[in-house]
Amino acid sequence: MATYKGVEINTKPTQEIADQAQKGLDWREKFGRGGTRVGAVRARQLVNREELSIDTVKRMKSFLARHEVDLESDANSDPDDPGYPGAGLIAFYLWGGYPAKAWSERIIERVDKIDEEERQPYNGFDVGDFVRFRAQKGTYTGRIVSIRTEGETQFGDETLVATPDDPVARIRIYAPRDDGTYMETDRVLGMNLSRLSKIDEPDIRQIELNDATQKAVENKHKAHQEKYKDDPKRSVPMSTMVKVVERGIGAYKTQPSSVRPTVVSAEQWGLARLNSFIRGLVTFKFKNKPHDTDLLPKDHPLSTKERSMEQEQKQDWPELRYDDQERHINDIQETDDEVIISFAKHHDDEEMEMEESSEEMEISERPGKEEERPYHDEDERMIETGQLSRIFDLDRSAIDEENRTVSVIFSTETPVDRNFGVEILDHNRGSVRMDRLQKRAPVLLNHNMSDQLGVVERATIDADRKGRALLRFGRGRLSTEVFNDVIDGIRSQVSVGYRIHKMEKEDDEKLTYRAVSWEPFEISIVPTGADSMAIVGRSEEQNFKTEIIERTSKMETQIVQESVPQVDESKIREAVQKAELKRISEIESYGSEHNESDLAREYIVDGRTVPEFQSAILEKIKNYKNPEKVHAIGLTQKETRSFSWMKLIRAMANPHDRKLQEDASFEFEASRAQADKNGIDPQGAWVPADVIHGQSYQDQQRDLTVGTNTAGGFTVQTDVLADSFIDVLRANMVFSKVGVTELNGLNGKVSIPGSDAGSQAYWVAENGAVTESDQTFISRSLNGLQVGAMTDISANLMKQSSIDVEAFVRNDIAMTLASQIELKGLTGNGTSNTPIGVYNTTGVGGVTIAGANAPDWGDVVDIWTGLASNNALRGNLNWVGASTITANMMKAFRNGTGSDRPILDDTVGMNGEHRLMTYPYYVSENNVEAGKSLLTFGDFSALVMGSWGNGLDLKIDPFTNSSTGATRIVGLYLVDFAVRTPKSFSCSVNP
Repeated sequence: MATYKGVEINTKPTQEIADQAQKGLDWREKFGRGGTRVGAVRARQLVNREELSIDTVKRMKSFLARHEVDLESDANSDPDDPGYPGAGLIAFYLWGGYPAKAWSERIIERVDKIDEEERQPYNGFDVGDFVRFRAQKGTYTGRIVSIRTEGETQFGDETLVATPDDPVARIRIYAPRDDGTYMETDRVLGMNLSRLSKIDEPDIRQIELNDATQKAVENKHKAHQEKYKDDPKRSVPMSTMVKVVERGIGAYKTQPSSVRPTVVSAEQWGLARLNSFIRGLVTFKFKNKPHDTDLLPKDHPLSTKERSMEQEQKQDWPELRYDDQERHINDIQETDDEVIISFAKHHDDEEMEMEESSEEMEISERPGKEEERPYHDEDERMIETGQLSRIFDLDRSAIDEENRTVSVIFSTETPVDRNFGVEILDHNRGSVRMDRLQKRAPVLLNHNMSDQLGVVERATIDADRKGRALLRFGRGRLSTEVFNDVIDGIRSQVSVGYRIHKMEKEDDEKLTYRAVSWEPFEISIVPTGADSMAIVGRSEEQNFKTEIIERTSKMETQIVQESVPQVDESKIREAVQKAELKRISEIESYGSEHNESDLAREYIVDGRTVPEFQSAILEKIKNYKNPEKVHAIGLTQKETRSFSWMKLIRAMANPHDRKLQEDASFEFEASRAQADKNGIDPQGAWVPADVIHGQSYQDQQRDLTVGTNTAGGFTVQTDVLADSFIDVLRANMVFSKVGVTELNGLNGKVSIPGSDAGSQAYWVAENGAVTESDQTFISRSLNGLQVGAMTDISANLMKQSSIDVEAFVRNDIAMTLASQIELKGLTGNGTSNTPIGVYNTTGVGGVTIAGANAPDWGDVVDIWTGLASNNALRGNLNWVGASTITANMMKAFRNGTGSDRPILDDTVGMNGEHRLMTYPYYVSENNVEAGKSLLTFGDFSALVMGSWGNGLDLKIDPFTNSSTGATRIVGLYLVDFAVRTPKSFSCSVNP
């Protein structure tokens, strides 16, 4: 019997199941259809009544439930139908049919019950129990809403570990009232069960609002509904607003000691919370963290209304965070039309508070006054920032192995989210304290001062507002080990450690700070994927404080004088609303198109721009893991490795040879499964996605000696099929070296974000309106165009069964495809169902060179200027030139007389690259147009190459070379290109 968590479960199939599986095998052999090799294997297990694992039973249950719908067709249900029994019915029987469906469901129901019994009562505790526990701020009473049995959570200096023996619970806090009863709050804490005491359910009563508060809520609700009663995203009932106020009162009750005496009542706190809620309800954006989102209308983009308590209990709830700081309210003043709130400094919350804990309320705006802001310290001029770090990728082309140096970028002005707001490092020379870095600062391993790898030889802040440094590695064991990892690309990131001495607040709304005095003091080699937000240094160094320089006085109220010019606020409001609605609509539309509605909602709430969202979508597409699984038919690794290209080719070339057909039965079955998966019949037969993405045979070598070398004889490889078909395809393209953006495993039409120009800025009069200007955003489509490659196989080679022949045929198709794909990616013109490449993309710059295939130094500079003038000297900048133009530049001199350096040096780097104007230069014979060589310079990451992972379509042409006995094989593959930003490229144009 199988054992599950110590419980024996009988997983031996019944005789009835075995009979159904045998019938499926008989049908499959008789009719030659139905089921995959996996289904046949499963049927033989059932026929033999083998004990199955619980995982196998789970797969059976899933398969039978998923394919039961297939039985509704006539071929699968009507014995009189000419197609009976259909492939779906046969497959269903192979897995044991309805007896197996009921049997597997019973077993999995038993498994689920065992899991449920293990989950509760969790050492005497269960979801819904009321508990009490102590923490540093006092004693808390609450109700358990969920329990987890694994994972770690940092709580101050203590790490809470959830285990089956001592789980961690989420606890809804109930606040005590003066009369001894309790009221529910929206505060949720976490605690190990071993630290809880179970109690009887306390006397819980609803909060009763006093008359004044009730009236205030009614007035706010009436005013709100007059505007939004017909808007399903914004309209709420009176009871919702009452609930928000009640939660605010409850939050006030849980920490009265954090509120200064000038806050005279919990009702004031509750009304402030309501103002914040209404703001988020109307604008779709909370000024601080969202709160009460479960009370928002279900159509509201921030709503979590549909999440039930049962779902909450079952889901993997997020790690508890206890390092967040709360802002506490010093004072609340409310009149009929406004609420003014003053905030105190942040306090560390020593309890384990979840993200849905109550947030202090926002500030409503008073006409003629500047908003009062939250502050981070008592004097409101210093905040703790600690020692910070930023991470950047290493450019392997900047490694000098002989001198053991690496040139790196260590800083930019890219905004970074910190716990105190958004940080921007100013790169004016006077803003960066470079003394320590320029005095041979240490190069460290992971910011550890005891692991020095070398020194900073040189550090500068350059005109492009980036910090650059030259790092030199020592010759010690650790230094040598890390430097070798850098050379090999194993360690591919650097991180600068720095302090900020002074920051200037740039944007109150988004809490954006510009560091106008900051000091880098070391540069580290860090692991790939390290935390770019990490605070570095010892614990005592993490308390480093930064001075805040305000542009205006802090808590000052400025009254608008009559002399101030009047502005038509209605027009401004209308323009802002129009722009915001357009932003929201475009993000929602793009998110829906790519099935990323949740991400779209996040970007809408955060106020992010349309191009930012488009770039995020592109990154998600790029980072899909195992894209072939989108199209995979579910072959096992063994089945993938056993798939034979030659068996399939021989059977297709000889359709009347029964033996060859039988030999390729598995390959044909896999092809049919791929056709079902794709919903597209091949012109020949599909080589499945599982195979082209995953087939690699290492350490299997054979001798091949057949005929002559040109006919395939002497085709002996020392590492045959060591890479997949896709790997071979990439390896034969320059695109893999210049950083072309690859989107693999695509399905259907894909839209790629792009732009053709930057937005414009204007100087305007005091009361003038800014001229409306939109950056032109372009949605470029990848459509999956079919490219074909041909290769001929001789009759002698066709007879061979060696693995080397498999590699020869597969690699020949891959290399031929690679050449054609690269050609069209560089110079395709869009005719005859081909892609549009870089050269023919509208907007790409062109420079007419002095002579055909022979640019002079001035032409090279002009091509470079094509990017520089568009502020496009960024990204994966590379040169690509065809062989003729490359040779001519090696022969020509920069001054044209022969007494200067050649335009292009003949030195070749470790990746096969030359150097031109310090940028990598690669040779590709595919960079040609109308028979003439081209020279292309640009950021090749702006060129997007999409490939569709639905397999390779193999066709056989036995007639073209019939006189020689050779067979022509055609491989068809789907690919397309799009240039996101044409101004990122500049090309030569032959005269």
